[in-house]
Amino acid sequence: MSDTKVNFISIAQAKTDLGVTSMEVKNNPATGKDFLVLGNGNTMRCQNGIDNKKPMQFIVESGKTLSEEGCLINYDDTKGAVTRFSI
Repeated sequence: MSDTKVNFISIAQAKTDLGVTSMEVKNNPATGKDFLVLGNGNTMRCQNGIDNKKPMQFIVESGKTLSEEGCLINYDDTKGAVTRFSI
């Protein structure tokens, strides 16, 4: 069994890499699935039910291209740590 390596790419870097200035998350009412529409009209995958109030990044399998295999996901870089309070 081999481990799959992935890379995380920020939204700002993805926009630069893809040559777009805007992205919209849309929902297909026929399937109930979310998808991403880039400013140039191309589409990409995104996590279904993605929450714009949580951190987001693109995930791409190592050796694959962002435009062909990238997926926008909610990404928690705190490793599950929950902030109890700030001072």
